[in-house]
Amino acid sequence: MSRFSFIALLAAMLAFSSVGRAEDLPQPLREQLSRHLTQADFTYVSEADVKVEGEGSFSIQDSCYVLDLGVLQIYCDGVRRWTVDKEAREVYIEPAEGSLAGAIAGYQVEEVKGLSDNGLRVTVQDARGTRITITVPRMKMTAKAEAGYFRFSTSSLSGDWNINDMTD
Repeated sequence: MSRFSFIALLAAMLAFSSVGRAEDLPQPLREQLSRHLTQADFTYVSEADVKVEGEGSFSIQDSCYVLDLGVLQIYCDGVRRWTVDKEAREVYIEPAEGSLAGAIAGYQVEEVKGLSDNGLRVTVQDARGTRITITVPRMKMTAKAEAGYFRFSTSSLSGDWNINDMTD
């Protein structure tokens, strides 16, 4: 699985609470996620031929989110999605509509556990049988953020960055 498709899957799974898979969450949590900015750190493990482990953080509010994995970040304001790869010095700007649903196509949610003081654990599997487990020890819910929080500005990037705007 390419790094981008794996990261897109992570974004989709972490943001599934606001689109597509919300019915998998208990009603009280769905309501909290729609009324607040929800933030958390997480870890992930992919049980493929080569084990991939990592950590990151996310913020979710309605259909907007920010996913930070260090060298790779994804910002989505519900209209556009910015995928920022610091290592490759590239930014991809795409329409957000349908992007989360497309990212989880081919993956099946196997299990959602927790949703208590012990956190949340989501396990998904692709058609080849590769399992990915995402663990969120605890979520913090605060007042809603302004829309700009979920946007990435390319204006501060140096000229050696490759900006691919696919929204035109």
